[in-house]
Amino acid sequence: MRTALGLWGRWLATAPREPLAFTALAVRELLGVGPRRMLATARAAASDPSFAKLRSAGVPVLVVRGEHDRVATAAWAEQVRAGLGGAPLAVIGGVAHTIVFSAPRQLASLVAGFADGVSAQPEGVRQGERTRVTR
Repeated sequence: MRTALGLWGRWLATAPREPLAFTALAVRELLGVGPRRMLATARAAASDPSFAKLRSAGVPVLVVRGEHDRVATAAWAEQVRAGLGGAPLAVIGGVAHTIVFSAPRQLASLVAGFADGVSAQPEGVRQGERTRVTR
């Protein structure tokens, strides 16, 4: 999404699939910073050249998204994967966007396996493959 309004729309579409504890935390934080800061943050996120940053990083990349994520959609993740020369893509089942909060063990396992296998291909996360992790 390249507009603040579009990004907010995707966040709202994803919110019902997020853990209630995360939603409460997010609402508290958003109310604390106020509408002006919320809009500025959404604008900055929408205009951030994240894909260009990934391409220029010069390091192996593992693309990970939640199955129900409406912010980092399946189409976006596939575009990133393909644009990075077939980087591995893992989808964590049963979760949405905040996988660090809602599926930390699964994410840590994926990242550790990927990092361990940067020089020797990791089990289950191979270059150009797609992996599905169940929660």
